[in-house]
Amino acid sequence: MTSTKIIRADRPKIYYKDFTLLHSIPGATKRLNIRAIVQNGADLHITGSIHILPQARNSDSFLDIRVLILDEKSRADIRPQLEIQTSDVKASHAATISPVDPEQIFYLQARGLNYAQAQKLIVAGFLSHA
Repeated sequence: MTSTKIIRADRPKIYYKDFTLLHSIPGATKRLNIRAIVQNGADLHITGSIHILPQARNSDSFLDIRVLILDEKSRADIRPQLEIQTSDVKASHAATISPVDPEQIFYLQARGLNYAQAQKLIVAGFLSHA
């Protein structure tokens, strides 16, 4: 099972998002891709966890959290967690928080796009890889 979640934090408030991949049967495969866009002074906190119960041997799980910050007023915090209660499993996670690359904006502006158009295109590309 693969699932994708998209989060848009676009107001100057604190956002809390919690996600759990729970494995309760043997041999299950689960993937969760989370993509977040943070802007306008938003403060996003994401907790993502993989929980593998004792009876869920041979499980395979991956949690991928990526956050794109669009301005200097905004911030994000990611807390990936693993709780594995058995052996013989595959469980891993990846997490990144990054601002928009100014060189990407410059490149797109040099080809005739204004700042807003360039940023919109970068966000669309970021979300398309979810």
